Amino acid sequence: MNKSDHNWGIYKGNMDGKSYSMRVNDVDYKDMSKNYFYKVGIAVPFNWTTETGMPSRVELESLNGIEDYLFKVIRSDKDIMVAVVTGNNVEEFIFYTSDPESFAELYKKKIQSYITDHKSQFYYKEDKNWDTYLALKGK
Repeated sequence: MNKSDHNWGIYKGNMDGKSYSMRVNDVDYKDMSKNYFYKVGIAVPFNWTTETGMPSRVELESLNGIEDYLFKVIRSDKDIMVAVVTGNNVEEFIFYTSDPESFAELYKKKIQSYITDHKSQFYYKEDKNWDTYLALKGK
């Protein structure tokens, strides 16, 4: 899967005086939710915080490299990236997966070792109704 496999909506806003932006993958969540029951998040806090909460140009280049790598290593038959949320001095990549344990192994073995210039945080939780995705889409 790559970035051009789906349509991405771009949303910008302000929350608590901080800027944020979201890119949300326009997927058929009703069909996808039949097999992808778990939400996965990889959060990458910025190394250099800014007053606006958005990354500097230098940091943005690094974050873009991380995103490109994620598109290379996620398994198209088990995972889908649904959103990238940037703001409050962190970028979070949000996925849905059918196999959270193997995604956790992928994170430990490949993704975490790739992200050498930032700290990263990983989590997953059950979200059979895709509540997070629907909230990001404003539904």
